[in-house]
Amino acid sequence: MKIELDYNIITAEDRCTAVNGMQLELKNVTTRELERVANYILYGKTAKGNALPEAKEISTKHGTWKKKEPESLDALMENVLFDETTLRPLSSRSPYTNPKPTIDKVKDAGIPGMADLWAAIGDIEARYEEEKLNGKTLRAYYLRHLLIDLRKEQYSLKAIFRPTIHFVSATHDTLPHEVDWTADSGYCSSPLATNSSNTEYIGDPNWEWHVVAKHTVDLSDPNHIYHILDNYSALRHQIYDFPTSGTAFLLHAVECLISKTKLTPARYHILIRKVDHAPNDVIAKELVTKFGMDYAVNYISTIWTKEICGAIAKTGKQDYDEWLARNLPHKWKRCIRCHTDKLRDGRFFAPRRTAFDGFTPICRECQKEGKK
Repeated sequence: MKIELDYNIITAEDRCTAVNGMQLELKNVTTRELERVANYILYGKTAKGNALPEAKEISTKHGTWKKKEPESLDALMENVLFDETTLRPLSSRSPYTNPKPTIDKVKDAGIPGMADLWAAIGDIEARYEEEKLNGKTLRAYYLRHLLIDLRKEQYSLKAIFRPTIHFVSATHDTLPHEVDWTADSGYCSSPLATNSSNTEYIGDPNWEWHVVAKHTVDLSDPNHIYHILDNYSALRHQIYDFPTSGTAFLLHAVECLISKTKLTPARYHILIRKVDHAPNDVIAKELVTKFGMDYAVNYISTIWTKEICGAIAKTGKQDYDEWLARNLPHKWKRCIRCHTDKLRDGRFFAPRRTAFDGFTPICRECQKEGKK
């Protein structure tokens, strides 16, 4: 039974009246239609034109419409969890915004090399459309990625000859104890004085913290892992003549993390084919043929970015934590079943409140093997 609803009625009250006037028999109405009628009423407006959740006449499951009420400073100071160092004065906010870089075909034509780059982009666009019409999806896929890289080069070329001016606030109200000194994220504007007892700051009390670009590759970041593997072939080709370069050691570290990561044969096949830049539809067909797994084409990208790169980054985090605790015996615990020393945390041992250290004596891996 299909129910005809009048969406010209705006307010929820009038919609409810209209539904009541239909005299519906519930036994003849499907669940889908009941849900449609309920949404019809809930998405109606109040007399003032507000949505029902916004007017607080109904509450949502996850509080998506909930707004935090403003609190006075006295009420915040009474809260033991409040940190007054997190307050930022309104005067410290920069009145400027960072302009978004754009490409102007007229103004940027004088940049050296830009005209040749535009000609190459036009040629690749024409070839891409031609291959796409001919049904050559693999060739079109490679041309599309090449086209994206060339378009990115426009902004890189413009940034060299005509850099964009960025405006920043003159001061930074972050206190010294809030700075992560282990991160390669900036430097102090004034030096630190070191004596036999402690390290003291000897600059202007209104000191500044200059933020610089982060050039550190974080192997525990899935985004970094994704970009390294996405450019793996080019990086591998680059180190042929420089086997002792930093790039060679970076690729070796990533390969070691991949070997330590427990990937199923299907996931490992996706990893290899993604490094080769194979299209998702080709990978999906190969998974059906080799492993009998039928995945949607779009889901292949989700597996690649979320699961595979995330698992490798998780292994990188574990490997780094193990390196930090290499000389700290209290950070380790030996499993009574496999007799392997592992970090004493929830990643390797399940929690147990009655244990003296809060963890079970058997590691998670042995528990998993015992349940099979």
